[in-house]
Amino acid sequence: MDIRCSFIELLFLQTIDGFINFGSFRLLPLSITQYLQFVFILSIIFPIQEELLYRGLLILIPSQRIKYLMLFISSLLFAFIHAEPTFQFFLGLGLGILAIRFNNILVPIFAHSLWNLFNSLFNFLLRQYGFTTQDI
Repeated sequence: MDIRCSFIELLFLQTIDGFINFGSFRLLPLSITQYLQFVFILSIIFPIQEELLYRGLLILIPSQRIKYLMLFISSLLFAFIHAEPTFQFFLGLGLGILAIRFNNILVPIFAHSLWNLFNSLFNFLLRQYGFTTQDI
């Protein structure tokens, strides 16, 4: 199975079940190389893309007078593209505050990458031992 096929399936599942907890989807049928490619995409590519859009274009580039309004708007938009929007809204606020505090997009990219890496490895380990995120 090619990772691009799996990735498209994951995007489809994101709209149905949610991306963070993977719903009833199991990553175990993937080979180790495919799983590592998936983790690379999830931990490096997605955070760079999302942070450049939501924190870079919506918070750091506009006028300083409206940066806190844009922090709220970017967090809302960030939440609406993810599963569990309430939790993702607060994550978006935290990443936005990092961007404003350090006036640098690299800090929220790094934090977002670590968050996604931790979540993907945590979910993988749960699945490996037969648990789901609902069991916790």
